[in-house]
Amino acid sequence: HGDVMTLFKQLGAGDKGHLLFADLDADADQVLSEFRATLVEAHGNMLAAWINAMDHEGTGRVTREAFTDACQKVGISDNAQRIFRLMRPEAGREILTLRDFDTKAYNAFCRGDFRMLSEGGLHDGRKD
Repeated sequence: HGDVMTLFKQLGAGDKGHLLFADLDADADQVLSEFRATLVEAHGNMLAAWINAMDHEGTGRVTREAFTDACQKVGISDNAQRIFRLMRPEAGREILTLRDFDTKAYNAFCRGDFRMLSEGGLHDGRKD
């Protein structure tokens, strides 16, 4: 069966007691972190980015094409397709919802907290 604790440490958990996405895929984590930082800089928080840039029609979802277009408008073009693939919850899905896009933004939206004050306001979108 193997030694789970050794594997856990090899994956980067060390003394933290938990793994971060960066421990599993540092490159993907960097791409997503930069994406979120760009959106927060442009829109103030991830919920505002979703409402104003991604889902400006208010349908509750964005297609791959709409996502890519929205990314290009804030200067993210090189990795837009990859970011879409990283954010979708299952392979083959061609839409993203707010919950897929940012869990904290989704939770704030459900509470009617459009400034995301209950989620720390201006945040980097990490799902910690």
